[in-house]
Amino acid sequence: MGGTGKSQVIKAIVRMFELRGESHRFVVFAPTGTAAALLNGSTYHSALGIYSRSNSGQDFSKNEGAVINEVRTRLTGVEYIFIDEISMLSARDLFAISQRLSQVFNSDSVFGGVSMILAGDFAQLPPVGNLPFYSPSIKHTQDSRMRPSDQEATLGKIFWHQFTTVVILKQNMRQKTQSVADSKLRTALENMRYANCTPSDIEFLNTRTPLKLMRNGVSPLTDDKFRNVSVITAWNNQKDRFNEQGAARFATDTGQTLYHFYSIDNLGVQEGENRKRSKRRAAKANCPKQHKMSQKLQEALWSRSPCSSEQVASKLSLCVGMPVMIRNNDATELCITKGQEAVVVGWESSQGPFERPVLDTLFVELVNPPQIIKLPDLPENVVPLTRTSSRVTCTLKSGAKLSIQRQQILVLPNFAMTDYASQGKTRMYNELECRGHYHSACSRC
Repeated sequence: MGGTGKSQVIKAIVRMFELRGESHRFVVFAPTGTAAALLNGSTYHSALGIYSRSNSGQDFSKNEGAVINEVRTRLTGVEYIFIDEISMLSARDLFAISQRLSQVFNSDSVFGGVSMILAGDFAQLPPVGNLPFYSPSIKHTQDSRMRPSDQEATLGKIFWHQFTTVVILKQNMRQKTQSVADSKLRTALENMRYANCTPSDIEFLNTRTPLKLMRNGVSPLTDDKFRNVSVITAWNNQKDRFNEQGAARFATDTGQTLYHFYSIDNLGVQEGENRKRSKRRAAKANCPKQHKMSQKLQEALWSRSPCSSEQVASKLSLCVGMPVMIRNNDATELCITKGQEAVVVGWESSQGPFERPVLDTLFVELVNPPQIIKLPDLPENVVPLTRTSSRVTCTLKSGAKLSIQRQQILVLPNFAMTDYASQGKTRMYNELECRGHYHSACSRC
């Protein structure tokens, strides 16, 4: 269940190893940068060198042997690995982790013989794009007719069933106050996780809607404490719309000009081209020569919302003090992680294509980072974000898809976030647009 203190338990274990002078024996991983930063850990992708080409900014020129050697050096002396937010890992992810650890430790044993500790809540968010361990669609045994991906999923499920010691935390530590409303919320969350809400639960949740909380015709959402709270929604296109409206409203409320900063786009290798080339030429195509595009096509790309370009914004509309969310794991040790919330404190810009302004560096102040960050010549918790080049597939208004190389600061306005982006967060005030994973979103407060 969300809020039962799983993260505090792992912090206590980390502290135990520190007091014993054995921190080198224990590492913490998580599927997302935000979850990893909360525990001063790393994403399992970066720590184990498990990447797909969609991971922005990764060096794919390294061969497999070089990656394994790097990971082997990184995990020297490690005997225990803790992975948080296990619900977000698929069966194939677990197979990939075990396979990598077996390669690193030169062992035929599952997970390379390392002791594994997993934590999470399966009533929270499932993995994206692949099946979870408990899916009945994954077979328990392999056969020769299975696709490689199905074989990996089956092995991941088999590995999952080798975890035989289970500790269940039941007491909700996030909602600790004792008011009648708090008690009703706890009960509703407990029932919600099993899709078993009672009429009383529904009646209580309906009392928390803006319409029911309105006083003298004024919505509570206009109150200062709710004014800039990020709305949790299930859909990226809905999130983009909330952010567009929120940015314009924030600039008006604070009496500022809203500045627009555009991406630098170049045409990359289009889908299908690599398949026509030899392996040697395909390898070169991974870093293709950049081709400028026409102004008409560029304007069409700039008019599209982030959800049409893999969350890499074609246009960022910003002003000082605006809440933003970091969209890439740039530096976990500096809490510059995907999902980390921040506010804009300044920027450096220049003129880009077709005389449009582009961001060179964006300075943001991290909001409630897991640790205090102090960089030379910058205030506490203020960090610089630089422009990153990412290969993205854009969906045009016509529905056609176009592969491009896009340079942009990887942030988005933070007047709304998806339920996946909210995972692992504890929020004093919680606004929900009720679709999707209700339990995950509701348990943030």
